[in-house]
Amino acid sequence: LVIPVSIIGSFFVMYMMGFSINVLSMLAVVLSVGLVVDDAIVMTENIYNRIEKGMTPMQAGIDGAREILFAIISTSITLLCVFVPIVFMQGQTGRLFREFAFVIAGAVVISTFTALTFTPMLSTKILVRREKKTHSTHGPSRSLRVLTSTTARVWNSYCATAGSPLSLW
Repeated sequence: LVIPVSIIGSFFVMYMMGFSINVLSMLAVVLSVGLVVDDAIVMTENIYNRIEKGMTPMQAGIDGAREILFAIISTSITLLCVFVPIVFMQGQTGRLFREFAFVIAGAVVISTFTALTFTPMLSTKILVRREKKTHSTHGPSRSLRVLTSTTARVWNSYCATAGSPLSLW
């Protein structure tokens, strides 16, 4: 949910600032996809770990969001500190990259807001604790045995072929 909200928010920022859709603004949108998903993943993972430890989803959402809040805010501030100074560049290059900086900064701010509000709320509703499967007492599965024997054959053939040249050293 964070990616579509942030991307739509990026286009809203572009509209509000009067920017056109060009190569640099689209580059900013594409680059922001990789930046915006990180906060939500960290938040969701923290909440899910708490659910796995036995907390209720609601309590895990509250405690997980509270615990990871500073990390998400500091990451977002760091990203803003990287991209906002581009706005103040002078000359032709500054005019070209101004849109780029505003779009990425807008996407980061929107994704931070989304990761701190929507993600914990949805995590409390969607994530549930799953019972871990116990290992059977019959030994490893057939696929694991095949994989192990194949890996052993490959390793042995590698050692046989690489062993003789390496012994000269």
